[in-house]
Amino acid sequence: MGYYKLRLYKKEFLHPKDVYDNLLVGIICLLTVEIAGKIRKCKLTTTKEEFD
Repeated sequence: MGYYKLRLYKKEFLHPKDVYDNLLVGIICLLTVEIAGKIRKCKLTTTKEEFD
């Protein structure tokens, strides 16, 4: 049995839970900033009349 599976079996984590929470929040923030930047850079080519 590998080290990781042994830790899971004993319900022990490799790192404290808050490390994973902080990592997840950081990833979400980075992705949000990336999406916002892409929205700002895009140029609309569809006119308002085409939506009607």
